[in-house]
Formats: sequence, C-alpha cells, structure tokens
Amino acid sequence: MAEGRMNLAALQQRDPYITDIVDTASQVALYSFSSKSSEWERTEIEGSLFVYKRSASPTHGFMILNRLGLNNQIEPITKDLEFQLQDPFVLYRNSKAIYGIWFYDKDECSRIGQMINSYLQVAIESHTSKAALRNRRASESDTMHDVMSGVNRQVNIMQMLSKAQDEYDKSKKKPDPKPFIDNPNASATKSSDLIRPRPVKAGKEDSG
Repeated sequence: MAEGRMNLAALQQRDPYITDIVDTASQVALYSFSSKSSEWERTEIEGSLFVYKRSASPTHGFMILNRLGLNNQIEPITKDLEFQLQDPFVLYRNSKAIYGIWFYDKDECSRIGQMINSYLQVAIESHTSKAALRNRRASESDTMHDVMSGVNRQVNIMQMLSKAQDEYDKSKKKPDPKPFIDNPNASATKSSDLIRPRPVKAGKEDSG
C-alpha cells in the first residue's frame, strides 16, 4: 500500500489530474521506429509502466517512469492512438511517432495490452457518441429554425390577411358617393338639378 501511494504521488507530480493507478508492469523498455532507417531504435527510457485514471479528459493514460533519466514517456489514451499487441511488444502510434514497448514479463504484456486496448475502444466510442450527439443537436436546431421560420412566415401571412380583411370591412362601411349637383343646398333627388351634358346638333353652332 505504501509503495502504491508513493507511485501515485510520483505520477501526480507529472500529471496532477491522475487519480488512481489501474495496473502496473514491473519492467519495460521503450523503442521508437525510425522512418529513415526503417528500423527500431532503443530509447533511453525504461522502467515501470503504469496505467492510470484521470479526473479530466482524456480519462485514461499510461506512463513509463524512467529509471535512466528525467525523461518519462507519458501517453494519454485518446481516439487518435493506433494500437497493436504483439507479445512481448505493445506497438502504438501517436501524432508524433511510432513506438514499441518491450515487456520483460509476457503475461504483463498481454494483460496491459488488453487493458490499454479496452480504454482505447471506450475513447473511440465516446468520441463517436459525442459527435453523433452534436450532429443530432445541430440537426434539431436546424429543424427548429425551419419550423420557427415557417411559423413566422405563417404569422406574417395571417397578419396580411387580417389587415386586408379590416381594410375590406372599412371600405364596406363607407357611405356611397353622392351625385355631384350644381346647387349644394338643393336636394339630390331632383333630376333637374343634375348637371348633364348638353347635346350638340350636327351642322349647327350653339347659340348660347
């Protein structure tokens, strides 16, 4: 227990978000793949490997506490990690390079490899679920926008129809136009008071 607390404290010095050590391999050595020579090259990193949990994203990772120097190998387990188990090696690729971790104990290699792979699948599924949720929310937002736009268009149309109906009703209530009469004080019912066009006979000038 005391050793476990010491190891956890050592890991937390490198990453304060680490909350728990899930599993440990006693002795490993790190190799890197050279693209120039197409060969594996042993690095200056070897020691114990720890698989751990974190309180922040990414929620899992592994670290090799280096016994040969101050440089440790810290690897968060994310969806972008490419992983392959080949006893006694665990091979993986991150955004920077290709690495191989050699395990002194083959049983530890198999156990740790399967554990890392399971956490990798969780990270991939979590990312896929979040991406699907974002896409669904975006689709729902677009749909709601279309619905609200349709409602707004419908409201505008209803407002136009209502306004047209009001204007029509007002026009129906207006009194009919009165006939134009020569004498405003006279009654409009007398046909003699109406101004009518005077017929002009052909060939004769108007004597008036």
